[in-house]
Amino acid sequence: MPPHAEALCGSGTGKARALLPWVKIDDNAPHHSKQLRAGPAACWLWVCGLAYCQKHNTDGFIPAQAVPFLGVANPLKLAGVLGIVGLWHAEAHGWRVHDYLTWNDSAEHRREKTEQKTARQQKWRRDASGRRVDASQSHAVDASTARLGPVSVDTTPPPTPQPTPTPPPKKKNLDHALRASFDALWEVYPRKVGKEAAFSEFAKIAPDGPLVSVMVGAVERQRQSPQWLKDGGQFIPHPRTWLKQGRWQDDVDLAEPITKPLTEFERERHERHQRAIAQQIEYARKREQAS
Repeated sequence: MPPHAEALCGSGTGKARALLPWVKIDDNAPHHSKQLRAGPAACWLWVCGLAYCQKHNTDGFIPAQAVPFLGVANPLKLAGVLGIVGLWHAEAHGWRVHDYLTWNDSAEHRREKTEQKTARQQKWRRDASGRRVDASQSHAVDASTARLGPVSVDTTPPPTPQPTPTPPPKKKNLDHALRASFDALWEVYPRKVGKEAAFSEFAKIAPDGPLVSVMVGAVERQRQSPQWLKDGGQFIPHPRTWLKQGRWQDDVDLAEPITKPLTEFERERHERHQRAIAQQIEYARKREQAS
């Protein structure tokens, strides 16, 4: 995590806020170089990822199967963007938020704080129960109370509440995540034939989030290669063949790319994006001068 974008889990002030984890982001985060390179959509995925880590005490790890459910469109493609700019790092079965534990308490530290708070509450209950017993015995002076014998009060502390374990993801959710991953790849693949056959091959591979990002990036590069652009895309392999042969691992020669002009829509979108970045940089410069 960059130094200008910290996410802290705090207790706030008051009992109500102390029960809820929350994410705090420095107000300079929108103007940090990594966020500017990532763009608004990927930055929102980054924020949702911070909230996921805080809620589930994962020490900054986000499982690959959780990424499609973080609440953003095209999450796998955006996860690849976060990996490129260095806000997330790919691991074997998911992603790791950059410098998460530098700015946040670890899950172990938070458990220790919770146990200390529980111990204080139990001690307070035991002390309060003892005070009630003393008060009851000091007022038991009449004969009828004396015949009843000593007052018996249960001083056993209440059991410590145990956190409900998170159930493993259901097969339906896994199937949905696999389909969402395939759709992200299908969206960028230029030759859209044999979709179900391609999905069957994709399901055999069952790639995790980082590998899907690698596949999407490979397609983005290969679709600009001379071989794929030649004769109107005649030599682009079928998507099922591309997956079966592991073609995302191919080395692509872009020494002499065959470029094609941008459409009017693509050019306008590129210009709007460049203007937005320029405005953000100018705004950050003015804030620095004002401070």
